[in-house]
Amino acid sequence: MSRPAPPSSVSAPRPPRSTSLPSPPASVLTPSSPISVSLPLPPVRFSIPVRLSPPVAVPWVRSAVMLVVLSA
Repeated sequence: MSRPAPPSSVSAPRPPRSTSLPSPPASVLTPSSPISVSLPLPPVRFSIPVRLSPPVAVPWVRSAVMLVVLSA
């Protein structure tokens, strides 16, 4: 599990580094906090990348959400 974790997290959350960084520590500190925090964060931070490249931001957002849900 330690081997597939690094490559998947590095290849998926490349653009949203700011989103993937606060996610891990938050889920490690409190498993109930990331759920409510992950909801308000996406709309604010995703609005910026979505305008830059919607087709590229969509897959990254989905992969980021999946990683957060799996880690939580």
